[in-house]
Amino acid sequence: MTSGPIQKVTLMGEPKIKYMERCFSNYTFLLDEVERSGGILNLMPGQEEDGYGTKITTDYKVRIQGYGTYRIYATCVSNCASHWIKVSGRVYHIFTDDIRGSIPKTD
Repeated sequence: MTSGPIQKVTLMGEPKIKYMERCFSNYTFLLDEVERSGGILNLMPGQEEDGYGTKITTDYKVRIQGYGTYRIYATCVSNCASHWIKVSGRVYHIFTDDIRGSIPKTD
């Protein structure tokens, strides 16, 4: 074993994940329920019978000041989903782990 400085090895380039919260400063999460399939499973659009999917339409949107309102999608291929939006063709992941809890309360 040789000693010396640790070198970073990159096989396929650097990851290019952009988080919405770090790229946009003024945003608001919104609830906008989508129609489900009905039946026993009551699936969301894009959701497979096993519950997984690569573009599952969620009940949430985000309004970004100066940009517009965007549907939040989920990608779920294991036990945990990643949420994301697409703005001008670029994907931004949602860092917030409680979207529903971040929606402003209305009385």
